[in-house]
Amino acid sequence: MDKQSFNYFRANIKDIDTTQKIDQFTLFGKSPNGYLFKSKKVRDDFNLQL
Repeated sequence: MDKQSFNYFRANIKDIDTTQKIDQFTLFGKSPNGYLFKSKKVRDDFNLQL
């Protein structure tokens, strides 16, 4: 599961026992992919809508 999704559900669902320790590890390694924009305006608009 995605780390951010896991942390969201762990923090917001009251039926989850968050006192237990968990182990997190990377399954596929760090992704080299990202987003590139030709203009700051398009980048900022994208980030705003994201």
